[in-house]
Order: sequence, then C-alpha cells, then structure tokens
Amino acid sequence: DIIIYSKKTEVIMAKKKKKENKLSFTGIQIMVFAVFGAAVGMLFSFAMYDNLFRQYVKSMYTYVENDWGHLQYYAGKGTDQVIRLRDMLEKDKVRHRQPAFDAAIDARARLIGSAGYIDKTRAMLELEEALSGVMEWYNSRMDLRNKRFSYIEWGMITAEYLDNYNRHKENYVNAVKDYNFRIERFPFRGIAKKLNLEKIPAPETFVESEVDLKREKYTKDNVFRMDLMEGTSSAGSY
Repeated sequence: DIIIYSKKTEVIMAKKKKKENKLSFTGIQIMVFAVFGAAVGMLFSFAMYDNLFRQYVKSMYTYVENDWGHLQYYAGKGTDQVIRLRDMLEKDKVRHRQPAFDAAIDARARLIGSAGYIDKTRAMLELEEALSGVMEWYNSRMDLRNKRFSYIEWGMITAEYLDNYNRHKENYVNAVKDYNFRIERFPFRGIAKKLNLEKIPAPETFVESEVDLKREKYTKDNVFRMDLMEGTSSAGSY
C-alpha cells in the first residue's frame, strides 16, 4: 500500500508540476504579447502623431504660399497700371521721366524671377517702394486729372488694386508670423527640419495707396473743369 501510495503521489505531483509549468509558460506568453503589443501601439501612435504634425506644418506653409500668391497677383496688377499710365502719358506727350516707373517694372521682373522667399521679399519691398513713388507722383499731378478723366479713372482702378494688395499683405504677414512661431517649437521644429523648411521673412511695410482724385475748381462758378481735349495732345505743355 505504501508503495502504491508513493507512486500515486509521484504521478499527482508530476501532473501538478506540469500544470504549474504550463501556467507559468502561458503567463510568459501573455507578458511577451503584452509588451510586443504595447511597443507596436507606441510605434503606431508615434507614426500617427508624426504624420499629424507633418501635415499641420505643411498646411501652414501652404497658407503662406497662398497668401503670397494673392500678394504677387495684386503687385502685378499695380505694375500693369504703371505701364498703362506710362503709355497714357506718352500718348499725350507728357514728360514723365520718373525713376519710380522703371523701378516698378524692373522690381516686378526680379520678383517673378526670384526663387526663394528671401529674394522674393527683397524684390517685393523694392516694388512697394516704387509703387508708392508712382502714387506720390500721380497725386502731385492735378493738372492731368483736370485735363482728362481717364487719369482719374486710372487712379480709381489703381487704388483698388493697391488696397487689395495691402489687405492681402496683412494676411500674409500674419500667416508668416504664425508659421515662424510654430516651426521653432517642439514638435514642429523637428518636422520642419526634416522637411527642410526655414523661417520666412515677414516685412511689414505697405504700399502707399491713398489716391488723390481731386480736380481743380473754377473760382468763378465752383464747378469741375471739364476735359475737352479728347483726341488732342495739349497736355504736352504740362
């Protein structure tokens, strides 16, 4: 009986030990799977967040590009008006050798040919200065507005273009400031470095767009002088 009991005990103990080993191995498996799952989850989360921040930085850069596109469009429209004014003056044989005219046209050419934002911004500032100079010259020539209504019409159209330019310039400057602020901070700084994105100049000068559309009045009857020179070149004496 003692021998039989011992054998039974050994069998029971062996089964119990085997069961414990099995449970222990299962626990290790669970732990391994848990660690592996956590690692995969962390990697997935990191990839998701990295992509999210990457897309955010890209979208901010896109906003800057879009605002710059509007800015360049209206700067081009303003320069087109400079060329139109020059043609009008030549047609009317009005002396107009003003450096601002050529400076505006040259600055736009450099602006179009510029590659980076540093060169673009420099060319845009030169164009702003030239356009402001043209407007200053135009405002000083009341004689032209007295002689032909087309010069007043030119001022009205140009003022609208430059007002739009200044409005989009404000949007652009704000977008650049926000962009520059973000890419200098974690985690956007690392994303910007990976994308080779750098800070963008944010100049705050604007084109002088106030247009003087006044015309001389007769002291006799206090009415505007009417233009009777259509088809002539009498403005050449001014």
